[in-house]
Amino acid sequence: MNKINTTDRVTLLERKIERERAARNEAERLLERKSRDLYTIYEELRRTSEQTKAVMNSIGECVVLFAQDGTIETYNKLLLDIFDLDEQTVPMNIAYLLEPAQGKEFLNSLARYLEGGDKAFANGKLKEVIGIRNDAPFPAEVSVREFKLSNGKKFVASLRDITQRKVREQEQETLKQELMQAHKMESVGHLAGGIAHEINTPIQYVGDNLRFLKESFGKITGALNSFQELCSAALDIADIKELAERTRQQADDVKIDFILSELPDAADEALDGAEHVARIVQAMKEFAHPGSKEPEAMQFNKAVKTTLTVSRNEWKDSAEIALDLAEDIPEITCLPGEISQVFLNLIVNAAHAIEAKGDGAMGTITIQTSYENDMAVFRVSDTGTGIPEHVQGQIFEPFFTTKEVGKGTGQGLAIARDIVARKHGGALDFETTMGEGTTFIVKLPLKFAGIVEEEEFPSDNDPQKVAV
Repeated sequence: MNKINTTDRVTLLERKIERERAARNEAERLLERKSRDLYTIYEELRRTSEQTKAVMNSIGECVVLFAQDGTIETYNKLLLDIFDLDEQTVPMNIAYLLEPAQGKEFLNSLARYLEGGDKAFANGKLKEVIGIRNDAPFPAEVSVREFKLSNGKKFVASLRDITQRKVREQEQETLKQELMQAHKMESVGHLAGGIAHEINTPIQYVGDNLRFLKESFGKITGALNSFQELCSAALDIADIKELAERTRQQADDVKIDFILSELPDAADEALDGAEHVARIVQAMKEFAHPGSKEPEAMQFNKAVKTTLTVSRNEWKDSAEIALDLAEDIPEITCLPGEISQVFLNLIVNAAHAIEAKGDGAMGTITIQTSYENDMAVFRVSDTGTGIPEHVQGQIFEPFFTTKEVGKGTGQGLAIARDIVARKHGGALDFETTMGEGTTFIVKLPLKFAGIVEEEEFPSDNDPQKVAV
């Protein structure tokens, strides 16, 4: 009995050992399989990470993943290139990539965004900032977007160095300035012949009156000499009758009464002519001056009158001027030379529109200024042909013109729009009726607001503002 029990126990033990061996083998197989699975997952994660890193490094912008406090968690290689860093010198916080004041404001905006304010912080739109590279500032752009992970909100910022773009923009701005000045000098050259004619007329009557004054003074001198002789002879009564007769005859011969009556008028006309020439020369000097690149105070109505003076020869044979200038317009801060160029372009255009009718009748150019909603407003209306509907959307395009060859370059309205809208943040609109005429309306803010980007231009040919 005991022998059997011992045998059974050995059998049971062997079976137990076998089961344990099988369980261990199964556990080893499971562990091996799990290890292979984990290795596969690891390899997949490694490949995914490498792919993600490769994708991030292939992006043409610096990409930075950062936490809610601004701590940098991930970035691509371009960060090192743009900011001239290596792996050991990448700052802990994204704010340190920016100029100190802007870095502080960046973190403040992030905090306000997380609190529910400053919704523009993470809207993905590009904003210009000043980056810091080797302790030196450089122009950059940044856009921020939010995304959510299992461990909370994260943010990704895209940064780019725009130094070269700023250089190109400056070069383009310089070229625009040179083109604008060339156009202005072209206008001055075109006006020069008319101005010479305008000056010639007053100069002629100044010269005629001065010659009259010279001749008259010679005649008066002779008469005065005779009167002096008469006075001397009065001391000798015997000779006075003959001398008095001779003196009276001389006074009659030189028409001294006529000379004396005409001298004041001749002097007034000479002075008026000289003042007219001076006004033309001063107006031309003010108009032709290249002006400052910095905004200055300008008297709005004075600039209008100056432009009318220098352009008189352009409109005097085709139109009469009707002025309605408001007296309550404050001084505006602007680029005066360029605003005067706008006035000139629009006034000359008005004269050409009247001439284009071809009926030889005198038209009217009405110029109004006003002060509306904190804006200085300039309106120039003509009684010309009007603008055809099919070209109304093109009139502000460079080199577009409806004038005959040699009459216009197509630059005037394009330059005027650039000056008013882009450089001054104003608006240039028009209203037109075919066969009746056109009104161009310039609206300028009283304070110079700086250059406006192209896409922010006010609409110049809004259909609601155009009467056809």
